[in-house]
Amino acid sequence: MMTLFYASYFIINRFEKAKLILIPLLIFSAFYQLSQAKQIIWNRYDLSSPFQKDCLSRVYHHVDEIQDWLNQIKVGKEDKILNISDGMTNGSLYFLRRHGWNQFNFRAHQQIVDKAGMDYFKSIGAKYLVFDEKRWLDTVWIKENIHYKEIASFKDSLFVLKL
Repeated sequence: MMTLFYASYFIINRFEKAKLILIPLLIFSAFYQLSQAKQIIWNRYDLSSPFQKDCLSRVYHHVDEIQDWLNQIKVGKEDKILNISDGMTNGSLYFLRRHGWNQFNFRAHQQIVDKAGMDYFKSIGAKYLVFDEKRWLDTVWIKENIHYKEIASFKDSLFVLKL
């Protein structure tokens, strides 16, 4: 970006007539880039985008139903959740309409997705463990440390366990 700016500055100072072409071209280019960036960001939150299809489980397409279900199982709007099967930076948190952490935060907090990591996030405020892959139900550290009577599932695809 800086190279483009300085090159344009040099060309404009060297060739006076270049202003008439270069300045409108730079303005158009800037607006085009902003538009593209905006589209990419919005695609992150569009459930029909290819980005979502690759990264996020289809269960999150039921946003309104999930909200009703979370309210029924008493997961409050202010309750922090820990999602261990999120393929995006914050996709599941956005569609769950809740705050908390996901698997990307394990690395940022220097934790591993295991019992110790789960205990760490519990100590900083996580109240519920969320995942959308059934394979997590067979994980030893989940079986040993969570009471299965407190498990709730949405369409047998989204699971919430109280920590």
